[in-house]
Amino acid sequence: MTTINPCKPSLTSNDSAVLQALFDAESSPSSALAIDATLPTLPAHLNISPEKHESLKSAELEIIRTLQQPEPSLSTVQKAIADLDRLITDAPTYPSAYMNRAQAR
Repeated sequence: MTTINPCKPSLTSNDSAVLQALFDAESSPSSALAIDATLPTLPAHLNISPEKHESLKSAELEIIRTLQQPEPSLSTVQKAIADLDRLITDAPTYPSAYMNRAQAR
């Protein structure tokens, strides 16, 4: 029978700080970051106005909700993908639709 003797790990102060940040999320400096609500939701080069963005998000959520069931049917998934294809055709610079279409596939 093998016995395992406990030992005290030898950690540097940096090692200890990294482990503390990993396992205690509330002590992480990133939790103190503030989000500037005045910044636009999407980058300007996408040429999507805030109003258009709200419309796209709403349409996208409506499509995604059809998939939010334990086991959606094949036809439900295919329709959602087709609807996301149309959304992408209407707004080819809207990145979220591409990600959701990839996940639906």
